Amino acid sequence: MAPHPRPTITTRQEGSAARVETGRLDFLFPESEAHDIEAAYGRLILMADSHFAPRWTAHPGANIDPDAFYEIIQEVTLHWMYLCAVNHLALQIADDDWDHPQTRRIIQSGVKRSLPPGSGAGSLLCANLLGLSEAEYVNWSEADDAFLGIM
Repeated sequence: MAPHPRPTITTRQEGSAARVETGRLDFLFPESEAHDIEAAYGRLILMADSHFAPRWTAHPGANIDPDAFYEIIQEVTLHWMYLCAVNHLALQIADDDWDHPQTRRIIQSGVKRSLPPGSGAGSLLCANLLGLSEAEYVNWSEADDAFLGIM
């Protein structure tokens, strides 16, 4: 797959908050400066890309297109940035956050938007993106659905 340009965001200051928009995503970072959010995003989206892109490009089965992939990693990145901001923490993403259940849910949701549900292709891609076997992914997904009361 050809390299894809780094996903961009649009930021603007709204009083003491910074708004971030990109595609379908819209986050309002309280008590934040737009330029600080942009700088952190520039650093953290590269971390997300280096973590997930090798798994995405190496996936041998049905895959999502670059726009769908980068929308997913944008959402993961902005999600963790937002949680840091609302909790008054430094804007950073720890290695453990990439494997957190919420990251898994974001990836699962993004893949489901792009690949036909129930085809098995989505499960294989999710497993690959998460660094899991398909069985490990299915077990996690079923347990997570039960935990969330979806089943």
